[in-house]
Amino acid sequence: MLKYIQVEITRECGENCIMCPHRKWKLSGRMSLEKFLELSKLFPKFDVVYLQGWGEPLLHPDFKDMLTIAEENAKTGFTTNGRKLKKLADFVAKHTDYLLVSFSGISSKARGVSFDVAIEGVRAVAEEKKKAGKEGKVRVGVSYMLTEESWKESVEFVELAAEAGAEYVAFTNLDYVFDEITDRLRVFGKGEKKIREVENVLNKAKTLARKLGMSVKAYPLNLEEQAVCEANPHTSAAVSCEGKLYPCIYLALPFEKIPRLFEGEIIYVKPPEFGEASNRKAWVEFEKFRDVFRKRIVAYNSTFEKLMCSSPFSAVRMLKELDDVLSKYPPPEVCTGCYKLYGV
Repeated sequence: MLKYIQVEITRECGENCIMCPHRKWKLSGRMSLEKFLELSKLFPKFDVVYLQGWGEPLLHPDFKDMLTIAEENAKTGFTTNGRKLKKLADFVAKHTDYLLVSFSGISSKARGVSFDVAIEGVRAVAEEKKKAGKEGKVRVGVSYMLTEESWKESVEFVELAAEAGAEYVAFTNLDYVFDEITDRLRVFGKGEKKIREVENVLNKAKTLARKLGMSVKAYPLNLEEQAVCEANPHTSAAVSCEGKLYPCIYLALPFEKIPRLFEGEIIYVKPPEFGEASNRKAWVEFEKFRDVFRKRIVAYNSTFEKLMCSSPFSAVRMLKELDDVLSKYPPPEVCTGCYKLYGV
């Protein structure tokens, strides 16, 4: 069983959030129900079908049908900005396994959807879950993007999210940095003093979340190259609204070359072309991409185990040898300059 397939049912969004590509580019596109049905033949191979891309999934006119189709084949989930969530609360509570409502601040104007509207969507789904009893299967979660405008409100956010009925909170980073504005807004990798300042507040927020009965996850603020990123392209996949197969949604942006601003340097990456996800040949080509990460992971884990069993060894020696392994087994070129590969 593969981990998950992320399906971008729409690239459309009515908001203009400052940290999102929609602010800079007019992104559009919508997957037809017919294409989704064709794609659904793949769903039984995956543990989770996640309806999310660069748009707002609840804007798709066939969202309910798509979620129902996915539900018949696997566990389901999606991320939403929350604007339309309240109206669909009953349906979401009964037909979704994982819900994540995105936030980035309480008083901040960086997001298009007001905090009050989004948190009321969370509350509505949590209440409908209670009413539904055994039929209410959804795990109600919230994600909180840490930016220069939001991190100070992390503790207050936890209080309000827990009061609204959220069961899970993820503190995420602004990890797709594509211009000077997003580079200024990110808080990760900004030096030890800044990171300590943010982490002090974040630790208080995490402690409070656990005290209030919420599960919590927080992404690191220091950059450290990983054997594989959280997208897990060796066990997961993404499909754009055009139906094309990609290793992750970050590589499914509709550009000839995807811009990334990585530690002050602008990098342009040509996205991979495997073809239609419904075409077997696309998966054959994708396997070659996956093998790069599989070999990298095996080499890294083997070296790590060897170092742990050797005696004595120093932390410096371990870090050097692990870095050497990652250099010897570089990631695919399209992953160059992606902050996700550095754990954030």
